[in-house]
Amino acid sequence: MIDIKNLTKSFDGKKVLCDISTRVLPGEKVVVIGPSGSGKSTFIRCLNGMETPDGGSIVFQEEDLLDAKTDLDRHRENMGMVFQHFNLFNNKTVIENIMLAPVHHRIKREKQGIVMPRQKKKEIIAQEKEKAMSLLARIGLEDKADVYPSTLSGGQKQRVAIVRALAMNPKVMLFDEPTSALDPEMVGEVLELIKDLANEGMTMVIVTHEMGFAREVADRVIFMSDGVITEEGTPAELFDNPQHPRTQQFLKCVL
Repeated sequence: MIDIKNLTKSFDGKKVLCDISTRVLPGEKVVVIGPSGSGKSTFIRCLNGMETPDGGSIVFQEEDLLDAKTDLDRHRENMGMVFQHFNLFNNKTVIENIMLAPVHHRIKREKQGIVMPRQKKKEIIAQEKEKAMSLLARIGLEDKADVYPSTLSGGQKQRVAIVRALAMNPKVMLFDEPTSALDPEMVGEVLELIKDLANEGMTMVIVTHEMGFAREVADRVIFMSDGVITEEGTPAELFDNPQHPRTQQFLKCVL
């Protein structure tokens, strides 16, 4: 699904990613762990072009996302991104947040340089609203459709952010520490939703500090430190029998 080779990235002359190579298979759940400052968030932001790597390649759907000729926006339609701090539009209601990208995408795709009839736009909006309501029903928040994000709890905001990404029917979901900004009692409801997606076969890359969650949901765990992949393996291999001293040291502190 995603093939990453020799990825490098520097900020102000300091290397943050140092020759990263790995791949994500279709349906695979890859969890990235490691200490703060190890390059985890930069890595996942590079996958959908939010950060531009200095070198290497990211091949997604047989196209290199770092090639100047690649239509990056088209590929982003197939990569859902969930952020640490929700990034909902505060001036739009919950349902407007969920509908915004799908409506814009469909109108742009179906318009194709001609004036679209008003009735057709209304049909697209109605269809996407129905889909958005179905997604809200899935997470038990259909009664929050017409409220603004400022009225929601942190856990509710993050669940809305997740279904907003799902509204585009992505082939891959990227999660950048989705629970780190939440109060402890709200973490569980977000993790349960991500587990549901995992059980449905969604391809996912997840940066997290939740070690129990990583052990439970991951097919493969990547441990990063100092901008490199120090060790990777199945949850049993990495958590129960880490081989690298840096991995051992980190897990001793967090488990």
